[in-house]
Amino acid sequence: MSDDTDTANAGCVPRESMTAAAFERAVRRTLALLERERERPIEPMRVEDKPWVSEHLAWMLGTALGQYVDGRVQKANRWLGYVQGCMACHGYALEDLKRANMPEGEAFNPEKL
Repeated sequence: MSDDTDTANAGCVPRESMTAAAFERAVRRTLALLERERERPIEPMRVEDKPWVSEHLAWMLGTALGQYVDGRVQKANRWLGYVQGCMACHGYALEDLKRANMPEGEAFNPEKL
């Protein structure tokens, strides 16, 4: 089965995905949040035994960009969601994470949370 085939959801209509530019912007904003409190940039690296650490999350964000470009949009979106979910568990504000995914120029509306 391919990465973007989900037989459990067969027949469901997927919602419209972000454009490639919007996805890249969301990934870059998410990485900026991840690095916000650090003195230096995070060194992205795969850390299989600790997939919640910042280095692994940064690696996942970079990999997700490549997946999106390669046409594996659903998988890329799942990885972005996983990273942001880990960040929420680490105490990052949900409002900040939601802002990372917002279209350019759209005003933040906390009523939509």
